[in-house]
Amino acid sequence: MNKRIISILLVFTMILCSGSAVFANAGSFENESVVTNYRVITDNHKERVAEEVKGNLKYVHSMDKINNVLTTKVYDLKNNTVTKEEVYDLNKLISEEKPSSATGIEARFFGHYQNTFSNYEYAQKGTSDSGNKFYELRRKDDYEYQWLSTNQNGISKYINAVDVLNAAEWVIVTSAGATAMWAIITYFAKGLTAGQVATATGVLAADVIAYNLAVDHCESTWRTHITYTE
Repeated sequence: MNKRIISILLVFTMILCSGSAVFANAGSFENESVVTNYRVITDNHKERVAEEVKGNLKYVHSMDKINNVLTTKVYDLKNNTVTKEEVYDLNKLISEEKPSSATGIEARFFGHYQNTFSNYEYAQKGTSDSGNKFYELRRKDDYEYQWLSTNQNGISKYINAVDVLNAAEWVIVTSAGATAMWAIITYFAKGLTAGQVATATGVLAADVIAYNLAVDHCESTWRTHITYTE
């Protein structure tokens, strides 16, 4: 079984077991995390065109590779009319995004530390004389410092979530490269959907979904088990 399949299975198994509400935004075109019936229609040196059907709507994503512009048209399948159109200058989106301080994927001892491109991270900073471990936990620009004994369940859940995110990132980096990984992070941050991101980058939709669900799960775990906020 290859790393891609393992990563996707890990993500979906983890989320199903946790009961995390990662599909909370599934009805919104702007915030949708998943794709349905996604398929690439055309892919050549000039353009990539893909479509996905969700209920009575068909989304057609057209990636102009020459000008680096993505266009999405939403069709009402009942009368085959365009109900919405969005155009994204991807060069502009990339230039607007501030540089990340993430160090990317690193070799590590399991359970000791983990760095990710997406800046969900953990690091064991020390151990008390009694064997109690002290952790630095990171969610982008937010940091929490906790002793394992005070929140063992929460820290363990966050470590697992970050490890799965790292696996999802690793699949993308090994298949498409670090540049594609940075682009995916940027496009999601700018509000693009999974279908749009897959079309813009050429990364397999399944890998994009697995990554985005893993990020959602890290967010949910952080709020629920690390900072205890709704």
